[in-house]
Amino acid sequence: MSMASLKILIVDDQASTRTLMAEILQELGHSNISEAKNGHAGLIVLNQASDSSRPFSLIFIDIHMPIMGGIELLKELRNQPIYEKTPVIMVTTESERELILDAIRLKANDYIVKPFNREILEQKIKNVFSNLQE
Repeated sequence: MSMASLKILIVDDQASTRTLMAEILQELGHSNISEAKNGHAGLIVLNQASDSSRPFSLIFIDIHMPIMGGIELLKELRNQPIYEKTPVIMVTTESERELILDAIRLKANDYIVKPFNREILEQKIKNVFSNLQE
């Protein structure tokens, strides 16, 4: 799969984080980007995509969100055959180390600590996909 053809979902309750991440991803050549403002909305978007047989190929999930948090969304994803192996990068603040460990136990592929920049985002994406090929 070409990196430019990735179908990416950003799930974060902060509009500014979603916008920044989408702008960086577009700078990196990604154009198929969707957003959701919490885990529940993200689950709806993910299910609609899987029903259309064009599931997401990379998902960024903020850990701390209202309605449905990132850990709960990750659990839901890993229970769906279509998303059980889809790369997931958790987005967090430094103070949420225990939650990051929970996410790794639930098979999150990596994590990004806020604030992040283009270089960090690009490196995390490359790492996740190179690890999948090993």
